[in-house]
Amino acid sequence: MPRCFIPSDAHRFVIYQPGAKQVAITGSFTKWKAVPMNKTGSSGYWEITLDLPVGEYRYSYILEGDRQLADPTVLTREQDDFGGENSVLEVTRQT
Repeated sequence: MPRCFIPSDAHRFVIYQPGAKQVAITGSFTKWKAVPMNKTGSSGYWEITLDLPVGEYRYSYILEGDRQLADPTVLTREQDDFGGENSVLEVTRQT
């Protein structure tokens, strides 16, 4: 059976939350499961790199396990079904 190649690129998500003890990311690319992010030293930044196939995705950060925050660096957003906002990211093929 032939294998189907789905192009993907590493996408780095970074957020500055110096007072947070726990930060996760959740979105359509994680099937809305919270994935813990890594604290970068004592700088206040949190990061994670995920391979994302070409497509459009919705996501948010989760602070302290229960506070939803749209990505402040992404201007495209939409309301979710729970009164919050999700960021919208479009991953395109890199040439």
